Amino acid sequence: MLTDNSKTDIKLGVIGLGYMGLVTAVGLALKGYDVVGFEKTPDRKTPIINGEIPFFEPGLQEAFDSAKDRFTVASSMDELVSQSDVFFICVGTPVDREGKIELSYLMDAVDELVRSLRRTDKRDFIVVVRSTVIPGTGEKVVEKIEEAGYVCGKDFGYASYPEFLREGSALKDFLEPHKIVFGASDIRTEGILTEIFSKFPAPLFALPVRESETLKYLDNIWHAVKVVFANEVLRASEVFDVDAFRLMRVFCEDTKLNISPAYLRPGFAFGGSCLPKDLKAFVSAVKERKGDDLLPMLKSVIFSNEVHIERIRDWIAGVAEKLGLKKLFVVGLAFKPQTDDCRESPAIKLSEALLSLQFPLKVYDPLVDCDRAKSCFPELSLLQPEHWCSLEEGLSWADAVVLTGSFVNRDVLSCGKPIFDLNRAVPLGFSGEVLCPFQSP
Repeated sequence: MLTDNSKTDIKLGVIGLGYMGLVTAVGLALKGYDVVGFEKTPDRKTPIINGEIPFFEPGLQEAFDSAKDRFTVASSMDELVSQSDVFFICVGTPVDREGKIELSYLMDAVDELVRSLRRTDKRDFIVVVRSTVIPGTGEKVVEKIEEAGYVCGKDFGYASYPEFLREGSALKDFLEPHKIVFGASDIRTEGILTEIFSKFPAPLFALPVRESETLKYLDNIWHAVKVVFANEVLRASEVFDVDAFRLMRVFCEDTKLNISPAYLRPGFAFGGSCLPKDLKAFVSAVKERKGDDLLPMLKSVIFSNEVHIERIRDWIAGVAEKLGLKKLFVVGLAFKPQTDDCRESPAIKLSEALLSLQFPLKVYDPLVDCDRAKSCFPELSLLQPEHWCSLEEGLSWADAVVLTGSFVNRDVLSCGKPIFDLNRAVPLGFSGEVLCPFQSP
């Protein structure tokens, strides 16, 4: 267990001593901070005051015992406020039957904290929400505090500090985190939290508050997707009479593509000769042999990819109308760079979709001509030979350039036209007008 016996002057308060709050309080105390906790629920508060953890978590009781000199439980919110400078709010945020997040516990805690702050006339404090909250919640918390007469960035700072704790290894996850993510309202708050987190052996990521709030959901959703993927593999393996467990063991050995950052980059849609074909064939074969849909997630992947292309089309059309851009030049027609393969190319699907909206359009790919595209994409109806041109001709003719892949050169960058960059191919520092998906101009 990593602990730090060096003392620090920053005094911390933890509001809510449930599973996540108590681990946070004990963990911070083990790192050398004086921590005051506050809990309203008697079923939790009474055992903690008596030195007992009210739930089971490996190692937490022992850690609690060793942190007694630095962790105390306040009898009231006023007592916690008088002894703390940074307040970590660690209350539940459940969802209702429709899946909507319930923020009443959080807002009640903020209300009670604000009342105590006003009674003690405390200023120069920091409120940190550790609870899992929908992006934008921090703005509501700041607004509630400011309604009491405090000014964010002057009288107080605000931060989001999402937790990434797993039951059964929560204390270890807290003391030895894979990453620490937080979003702060101002530079001073960011500096203080950076100092607090400097005692932890983990990479530190200071993000905008909304991104900090969002990242917690991304982590959990990705974990859920992985579980469902593995279980759909299991069901398909039963159909094909193969060993799902051996398959997944070998699958996970590939850390270059399978278990890696590969493909996990927001941008344009997928296509090509393999991914769409193999997805369709696999799902279809399972359905044919079993007679029902055993793979709903995998079945939805193609649909989601098509929705993404439609969303890109609508976004380009909306921005073009807003900026008065009529003639569009699509650069990159193959399904990926460094190939002439156009099979299931999302760039060609997008070109056809833009033509269907009556946009004057020209296209270019350094490795693809019209005949090649027709052979790979026989269903082409709108994209005709007259739409193909050289790079120089297209750049001179168009009002804007649509970059579908990574092909970008000096001619494109110096054309002086707005660039729709669907895959973040334009290098950093480019001074021209770059339009990225779903971001308004």
